[in-house]
Amino acid sequence: MKNGFARAMDFVQRTAIEGTVEEIGEQFAQIALQLRPLARHGFGVRLSRGLRDRRLRRIARLMGIAAIGASVYQINVLVGTLLASLLERGSVAYLYYANRIMELPLGIFAFAVSNVMLPSMSSASARTDMTAFATLMQRSLLSVLLFLVPSTVGICVLAEPIFAVLFMRGAFDPGDALLAGGALRMYAVGLWAVGCSRIYTQAFYALQQPGAVVKVAWVTLGLNVVLCLLLMPVLAHAGIALAGSLAVIVQLMILRRMLRRRGVAVEEGLGADVLRMVAAAAVMGLALLPVVGTRFWSQGLTGVSLALLMGAVGGGAALYFALLRLLGFHGLRR
Repeated sequence: MKNGFARAMDFVQRTAIEGTVEEIGEQFAQIALQLRPLARHGFGVRLSRGLRDRRLRRIARLMGIAAIGASVYQINVLVGTLLASLLERGSVAYLYYANRIMELPLGIFAFAVSNVMLPSMSSASARTDMTAFATLMQRSLLSVLLFLVPSTVGICVLAEPIFAVLFMRGAFDPGDALLAGGALRMYAVGLWAVGCSRIYTQAFYALQQPGAVVKVAWVTLGLNVVLCLLLMPVLAHAGIALAGSLAVIVQLMILRRMLRRRGVAVEEGLGADVLRMVAAAAVMGLALLPVVGTRFWSQGLTGVSLALLMGAVGGGAALYFALLRLLGFHGLRR
């Protein structure tokens, strides 16, 4: 147990340092790219000593609360990593790789939509136009679910092929692909909830009530730890992934209820569209099963396996959107 803990801490420390350096470099690059366009439009950027401005202090306070809430996610990852170190060898790596793959659809769809919609929701909140606020939230949720629902089904069906094609070489064998795929499926259970929770979180930030998000985040952390301890003896490392998914679903339910109490209801009109998405994604998943049954990924990365995996992803997406049109879903253009 002690050796497992040491390996986990070493792994976390290395990935944290590498991730921090990479993120700092990206942030400096983003700032540098914007300086010249800002100067062209007459907005020169310079350092100021006026730190006593009331608006600046308010922003700093909101940022501090938001940073505390955001840190809970990292604590959840750390707790899961430490608990996984008590399990069989490789459990930490399975969870790490599965989490990285999960972040791809989240970063492309959920986080992108939530970041774009935040200024509009903040503007509607400042005007106290709750009707426009609810409409923006509804469109955001619909946009996120439009992509995350099929992503969930696709990940569950293609979990092993994804790991085999991307990682199966050297010490990473078919057994590892199977175990890592199990973790990925358990993470995928909560993929849609993570995306929707991000929209709800941004809504509370737009309302300038980040404290509510922080309270719910800490409750989620405690629930995640309890669920991990309950599910680990049964499902091993996959239980840790499932615990995180269940915890974020509960988080979404709490945030939804809190927002409804504030007079913002966004569910009207969503039910029928979400059912269409689920039906189209289910048919897509069934259509992909025969492809997976060929076990085209059994040799790892080859030209044929890569082409078939990309074809399965692209063909599945085309089928999903075609089925949505047949089912009468009219939100694609919007």
